[in-house]
Amino acid sequence: TLSYQHTQDVIVELVAIDPETATTVYYIGNADDSKNLSLTANAPYSVMKNWETNNTLTVSYSEYNVAIDKGQTVNDQVSYMLQSNHTILLPKKVKLELNGVYQGPSVYALYRADARWWLNVGVKKSFMDEKLDLSINANDIFGTQHLIIGATLGEGNVSDWDQYFRQRNIGFT
Repeated sequence: TLSYQHTQDVIVELVAIDPETATTVYYIGNADDSKNLSLTANAPYSVMKNWETNNTLTVSYSEYNVAIDKGQTVNDQVSYMLQSNHTILLPKKVKLELNGVYQGPSVYALYRADARWWLNVGVKKSFMDEKLDLSINANDIFGTQHLIIGATLGEGNVSDWDQYFRQRNIGFT
């Protein structure tokens, strides 16, 4: 699938710097525009009997034009995302599901995001003629889904964050 999007006055988080007080203020405002061109390919594949995969690759170019400090800033990046879903039918009709994702470096407004990856796993068993499902899943089992972002604004003004939004969890349904 090929996609193109051009948005004007896109609402983003912006930054204002007061050099006299060395204060940085973050606020919601409008970037001049953003452009995104992406290509997505999907490849289902049967590894063997009882093991199916569905693999998705997206390659995109993103560009943000932002007026800041009386100047124009262009933040752009070619990025990619690979996702692989595996469904394996185990003995006694137990279903194992694995979902792995890798996101390459990307941009959003003034920020650059580092690459990140994660792996989720789930096991499901049906009962009562498949009328009742019991499942357990674990998300981000290696604790790697950190969002590491940064922005360099003007001379020497650097903002860096390493955020983890508690994606690591275990669930029962």
